[in-house]
Amino acid sequence: MTRRDRLPLLAGILLTVVGVLAVVLVVNLDRLTAPRPVDSAAVREAITSENLMGHLAELQRTADENGGNRQAGEPGDAASVDHVEQQLRAAGDETRRESVLYQRVGASGTTDVATQNLFADLPGRSERTVVVGAHLDGVANGPGINDNGSGVAAVLETALQLAQADVQLDQTVRFAFWGGEEDGLHGSTQYVAGLDDAGRRNLTLYLNLDMVGSPNPTPHVYGGMGRPHRVERVLSEFLREQGVHPFTASFEGSDHQPFVAAGIPVGGLYTGASEGHTPADPCYHLACDRVDNIDPDMLDLMADALAHGVLTVAR
Repeated sequence: MTRRDRLPLLAGILLTVVGVLAVVLVVNLDRLTAPRPVDSAAVREAITSENLMGHLAELQRTADENGGNRQAGEPGDAASVDHVEQQLRAAGDETRRESVLYQRVGASGTTDVATQNLFADLPGRSERTVVVGAHLDGVANGPGINDNGSGVAAVLETALQLAQADVQLDQTVRFAFWGGEEDGLHGSTQYVAGLDDAGRRNLTLYLNLDMVGSPNPTPHVYGGMGRPHRVERVLSEFLREQGVHPFTASFEGSDHQPFVAAGIPVGGLYTGASEGHTPADPCYHLACDRVDNIDPDMLDLMADALAHGVLTVAR
């Protein structure tokens, strides 16, 4: 091949490389650049403390009628999945369940556990997807209303109100209610492991809500974990506009961790557990983690922040 023959070939290769770099640049800019202003007021106004506390009252009733807990694989867990699914379907959402099977190792030996993940999608105009999740199971010692009925209530109410608002988003939003978190992040780990290459590429963000109604709250926004994403700025700025100055959460023990390990950007909200001299939640993993262990105003604010964040990053 002569030098003159090589010139068109080299030009073609150069154009291909430039095209690939342009796509990569657009994807990264979408993750990192300042968000466009979004008006989330209508959806946030529809998310009320009354509705959120109503979801928690139902989860409390579910635990009370099933041995006092909602532990994965137990009757209270199954009834909790049924309740959330009924709420989603009543709003017109299609739901999908995924079986989660594992073994729980305890002082009395090994127990086979059968629980479920529950999903509902808000379709967008593209194949890109934001997953918003909260673990639905609790511990054996109590009803698990702050940990993690509060996260479930916020995610559920956001899903219901976005469905009612009939919003048009660019990205699909998948609402996920995980099974088996308290025993080792089983539901979320299984979901991430089951993603194919296209599924991982199209999953642009995972948002996690775990304990967002603590009675002595210390509001946190997830940050400093894995690949950066503008959602940290979105959530932090929203909370500051409401007069709340959040801390940064960078812990590992919740359902965002499998996504971090897979290289998927994560974000989330948290109001504290048993850490510190004055615990944010003195009933963490105890029988007193009931409805009266919740700060309704903080839960409402966290749900508003979630709705605002989803509308901002998925549109």
